[in-house]
Amino acid sequence: MYLRILKNVVCLFFFSPIFIHAQIDVRLQADIGKNNLSLHAFSNAAIMTSFYFTKNTFSIGSQLTISDNPLPTFYINYTRNIEICKQKFDLKAFYTFDMFSEKLYEINRGLIAGYNLPHFTFKIGTNFRTYRIFKNNDKINENFNFMYLASYYINSPACNWNVGITLTNFDFFLINQETNPMFNIETFYTINPHLKVLFEAWYISSGALNLSVNSFGFYFRTACVCNINY
Repeated sequence: MYLRILKNVVCLFFFSPIFIHAQIDVRLQADIGKNNLSLHAFSNAAIMTSFYFTKNTFSIGSQLTISDNPLPTFYINYTRNIEICKQKFDLKAFYTFDMFSEKLYEINRGLIAGYNLPHFTFKIGTNFRTYRIFKNNDKINENFNFMYLASYYINSPACNWNVGITLTNFDFFLINQETNPMFNIETFYTINPHLKVLFEAWYISSGALNLSVNSFGFYFRTACVCNINY
């Protein structure tokens, strides 16, 4: 009995700020592209939700590959806004699950620190990757993989439209090796305070800083973000 009461109190204490002073973003997006592993063009559909309360953000998302054998991917992360020497940073802890096939899946856990300027965004982090086989439960671990992102936007965040270019090795549901960077050109337009539309073009290389760099693939993305305040 006392344990049940304690659980209710903890849940009430933790979730109260979310529902009293919360902002919620719902993002719907669709990708279509081609890479060296796909025989034909592939397409993905995803839905993501973020809860903002005070200096905290809690996000969850799920993506489904649209094919004859659809496989799920999802992520969950928590972000905290912190201040060091009067400079504001974002510190994110994340977990992702990616099911490559019915026999193999990938898990990532890690931390990312971000710093925003009026026209630039920088992020660095690390992740721990695990490949696991369903049948015999064998696994392969990769520790302290390096994650990076650098973006430039022509307008400040206060503008209702913007165009940006990004160099990174990770996306919402994808984390590449350090030597496999991705390039992204993004444009978005804020229709009103509650609705924003985005269009992105991604290019993925199969290596960097060597003479045998080849193209691995590309994809195009369209998305809309709905904002709810209450």
